[in-house]
Amino acid sequence: MSKFVIDKKKNRVYIPIAFEGVYDFGSIECSIGNIIEVLEKEFPATSYVETGYTTKRIRDKLAGKNITKTLWGFKENGFTIQAIHIFLSGRDKIELTMQEIEDFRILYDLGIKHTPLNICDVNEGLQIKNATSILDMVFHLLYYYTLNNLKLVKCEHCGRWFVTSSLKNKYCTRNSTVAGYTHLNCEQAVRNIKQQCGRKKNRIETKSNNAINLKKYSVASSFVDDFVNECYVYLDEISKKNSAENLSNYLLFLDRVEKGKEWLNYGNSK
Repeated sequence: MSKFVIDKKKNRVYIPIAFEGVYDFGSIECSIGNIIEVLEKEFPATSYVETGYTTKRIRDKLAGKNITKTLWGFKENGFTIQAIHIFLSGRDKIELTMQEIEDFRILYDLGIKHTPLNICDVNEGLQIKNATSILDMVFHLLYYYTLNNLKLVKCEHCGRWFVTSSLKNKYCTRNSTVAGYTHLNCEQAVRNIKQQCGRKKNRIETKSNNAINLKKYSVASSFVDDFVNECYVYLDEISKKNSAENLSNYLLFLDRVEKGKEWLNYGNSK
């Protein structure tokens, strides 16, 4: 059993470790997403909600394979991440309700164990003195979020979960996962990448038009039209979702065209 702390004053979620420090799950906003991210890396699967996932785990265990890992001092067999995904139900935004959290608790036979972190100020946070599993921690985090009217959102850019006071907020405070932009938080990275893509697109159009007008190179005049049409394909995906993948794909496409000066040999490539 471990003590699990949700500290509002410090804005941290952690497990104290005697003589060693803490297991730190990050800020209250991002801790649930950080836990999910680690579990998904430790127990990867294409789908956690299909019966095949459960079947494979059972077969591996019967075959003598060690499917249990120790994470944050708890024994974990991969079923916690399945329980989380069943709860998420493929949603990207969740307005948590006590009824849904209670259903989650009953389904997995979890106990309510929290007490105020400070009995003199109940707003300082919660502590669970005898958390018994990672699923136990997840339940109490969800309970805390619901108690404080926080919403669960999957970041549109990096794809990691966070909590927020409004479902209108699309981005978490973590740094972007796009190479070259990891020093920026997700929202700022989206703005900067889109600006950079716009500048690259304009440069390519200008240079290719100049080459065509000057007739300095044997260039197919259809390059610009075809290039713009291909840009629209990427921009259409971005308009649906400013994900790291969509933005990276567009940025890499523009980099390839610009660095390769593809407009110069476009006619020969057809």
